[in-house]
Amino acid sequence: MRKILMFFFCFPLLVAAQLQIKINTITTDNSDKNHRKFNIEYTLENTSDKEIAFFFTPNHFNSAHRGSLQTAMLFKIFENDTLIPADGILSNSKNNYSKLSNILDIEEKMKTLDKMKADELNITIDSLRSYRKKIISDSDFFQKESSKKLMSSIIRLPSKSHKTYHQILYWNKKRYFKTDDNEYYLGETSPFFIELSLVALKEELSFKLSSEDFKIIKSDTSFIKGYFTSNKTLIDLSK
Repeated sequence: MRKILMFFFCFPLLVAAQLQIKINTITTDNSDKNHRKFNIEYTLENTSDKEIAFFFTPNHFNSAHRGSLQTAMLFKIFENDTLIPADGILSNSKNNYSKLSNILDIEEKMKTLDKMKADELNITIDSLRSYRKKIISDSDFFQKESSKKLMSSIIRLPSKSHKTYHQILYWNKKRYFKTDDNEYYLGETSPFFIELSLVALKEELSFKLSSEDFKIIKSDTSFIKGYFTSNKTLIDLSK
């Protein structure tokens, strides 16, 4: 966690004025007895006088505890005012990856993982495996696909403009969870808050870009860098 925070604070604090993240609403759906569904509406606003651009994948959220070299929106969870590890609490799908630890047979574990990943990506298992084989067999394939994916994730916001997004997150309603060697129990009546953050990167992602695409990005003066964070908003993780 310390390394992540050190990475964030390497950015000049003045860049915070360029991009504002605001959580507008969080709608809670309790219709599923096994999962609580949250529809999070949030807005990205360019508060500067110039167009800004950055890499961003709006249809996927990740825990801020998983690292910083990502283009996904990151989130933190607080119980009262205390930051708690978000791994294992909220997920982009109903898939329960923790159950993989109970499958001892490697082949069976890989089959289960493939099925869960294919369901998440809304593709067939054959397509997933074919893509994986191409990555393994062709050293240039990963670089080309990585660069293509990253370039297609560029968001551009004209001066004083904004974009609003929706993201679905799920909670499996379990109060006990374990991260590494640490055990946690979510209080049944505690107030919980979620905070979103975006790490805008440029040169740091050069290893994912082709040399041609990196030249384009490096010369683009509208690209911003920095760590941007949202308002904290109540999220219902009560019993």
